[in-house]
Amino acid sequence: ELLEAIPRTLGHATLGVVVHTLHSAAHGILKMEGKHLKDESMMFPWWLRRAAGTSPTLGRSLGHLKDGFGPAANAMLDLRSAGFHPGMFDAVKEAIGSLGKGAMGQRALALMNTLRAVGPCPDGILRGEPELLLAATEGIRTGKVHPPQTLITGIMDATHAATEFLSVLLSREGSRIYLDYPQDPAVSGS
Repeated sequence: ELLEAIPRTLGHATLGVVVHTLHSAAHGILKMEGKHLKDESMMFPWWLRRAAGTSPTLGRSLGHLKDGFGPAANAMLDLRSAGFHPGMFDAVKEAIGSLGKGAMGQRALALMNTLRAVGPCPDGILRGEPELLLAATEGIRTGKVHPPQTLITGIMDATHAATEFLSVLLSREGSRIYLDYPQDPAVSGS
């Protein structure tokens, strides 16, 4: 489908097309920039599990469950992907207000406080997709890297970091986005 979409979208045949996922495109941009980052993304969920275990609130709620801190680590990874950073904690706490006094609110604040305690990612370290995409985005924004014209296809749901990356890629001269809405397989005749 992508091979058919490219000439249809651009209006002409194209040579030299390279297809990437967002992840591989970001790695390619960092490589163009000559930036080598230490990748700690495989260990980071484990570190988050350990950090969650130090929270009294999360310990009471999840400590007795088998891998109870796994869902807490996943929730913290989701918060990071959505753009949460430690400096936001006080604003989030204020926005939650009285909801933060209930059990669920206390657990939500404990997750964010644990993530705040883990701290921001140090320079030169990748702890996951957000740092990778944001590092590549920064390389383009600062003019250190000039990626080729880009055709983006099929992005349906993007995190904060992915949206920033897509935005900077699309700001390049000649770059476009192509969204294909495939037919629903549940509808007959699809």
